[in-house]
Amino acid sequence: MIDRLLPIFAVIGILSSFAYLSLAAWMIYENVMKKRRLLPF
Repeated sequence: MIDRLLPIFAVIGILSSFAYLSLAAWMIYENVMKKRRLLPF
């Protein structure tokens, strides 16, 4: 029973971690773009 659930938990963990990293990267990208817009150059 546990052996069958382990791959499912592994996939869920990978997807959740990937979503968290993509969200963090998007927030950093938004912050950098806002700072670049405020700068005259």
